[in-house]
Amino acid sequence: MGWAILSVCIFALIVLGVPVILRAVLGVKRDDANSWRERMELRYQNIGISVWIFAWFKLRLDAMFRELPEFVKVMPNLRTAMDLGCGHGFAACALLEWFGELKLYGVEPSAGRVCTAARATGERGVVVQGAAPDFEWPGLPDRLDAVFALDMMHFLSDADFERTLRRIRARLNDGGYLVIRTPMAPESFGSWAWHLARIVRKIQGIGAWHRSAQRIQDAMTAAGFQTTKTQMSGENPELYWFIAMACRNETGGSR
Repeated sequence: MGWAILSVCIFALIVLGVPVILRAVLGVKRDDANSWRERMELRYQNIGISVWIFAWFKLRLDAMFRELPEFVKVMPNLRTAMDLGCGHGFAACALLEWFGELKLYGVEPSAGRVCTAARATGERGVVVQGAAPDFEWPGLPDRLDAVFALDMMHFLSDADFERTLRRIRARLNDGGYLVIRTPMAPESFGSWAWHLARIVRKIQGIGAWHRSAQRIQDAMTAAGFQTTKTQMSGENPELYWFIAMACRNETGGSR
């Protein structure tokens, strides 16, 4: 009985002590949060230890947070944007830090992640549960300056992918931006990471549609976009950025 009590106490100390230690070592004090990364970490620091640690590593290891700041420099006047498939809201919070006047609308299928993203984005964010292609809801503005669809388009079938692009175009101002990052179809056998992700999806019963760069650009053109940039992400040939601008008075607006 004594050993059982001791074991419970040790386990409790570990469970309670690890977050305290991690915050002491890795945490950011509000008065010391000078960079956008530090301010972003503060948004998650008190939400939960797991999501905060996830954010801490993602900010440092994911090439997205080195590359996306450069891409958005061509969008200096962002006021309204949507993050489609926003997850925990990491990219959404980064955008809020980069653009002080931005109102961010997030859409995410997971209820738990919706709650996390809503807390992290605060008063300047509106996050709802939903998924492409049926991402629209009454509170979404008629027009947006930009839409970000990061690491989620490969979960859509070809028909849903094309429908999503048309609906995004219908919501964008002429000259507005669509920013996509998506896994690509491997040119040969594929990396171990690509196959591991495929196995995980199979276990979870999640489908995926990996497209070629040409297929993606053709679909964007058909939906009323002009591709302005394509770029490999993090020197990974299985992950690419597609930046596009909504064409003026052309095919955009059809759903």
